[in-house]
Amino acid sequence: MANVASYQDFQDHENRRRALRQRVILGGKLVHSGGAFSMNVTLRNVTAFGARLILPTSTVAPDVFDLIDMKNGDAFQCRIVWREYPQIGVVFESRERLEAANTPRLAELKALWLTSLVR
Repeated sequence: MANVASYQDFQDHENRRRALRQRVILGGKLVHSGGAFSMNVTLRNVTAFGARLILPTSTVAPDVFDLIDMKNGDAFQCRIVWREYPQIGVVFESRERLEAANTPRLAELKALWLTSLVR
């Protein structure tokens, strides 16, 4: 007989999470290499600590990158914790509001965010 996870196994896994997942479909922008490269992504299953992202087909992501939540204007420094392309799981290392950008890095991310909003 095949090894099939039980409902109890599923519940145990869900109970180990540090925070409840919010099931969403949000537009995001993955930015890396100092803003030289970016790609549109989809944010899914967001928590206070991380998210599941859907990448465009045939793309890969670096281990560490910035992520812009296009709807809410938040910027996250992310680190990948698992990969099952085209999906990746990330942990949020930091979170900043782009409206209050006060560093050159955040100013670049804010410019990308604002440019994408007017399209």
